[in-house]
Amino acid sequence: MQVPAAHLVLGSPAHVVRELSDTELEWKANGTRMYHELAVLSRERLEEVIPLTASEADRPALPFGSHDAVPIREARVTG
Repeated sequence: MQVPAAHLVLGSPAHVVRELSDTELEWKANGTRMYHELAVLSRERLEEVIPLTASEADRPALPFGSHDAVPIREARVTG
């Protein structure tokens, strides 16, 4: 099957549904970038530890802001 660039394909058998919007393409590119950054960050910080018996209340969050990754439905509204 030949799929045109920047198009959504669904189903079995697959069929071209529509062209993706610029917002959707940017959303996907951002998600891929964040995934790669998370993989690098995880590898850099990997160390053997003793398992916790409970969550730490003051445990720092990962350095990604909530604005960095949003569901596509939210990206469509704000994009």
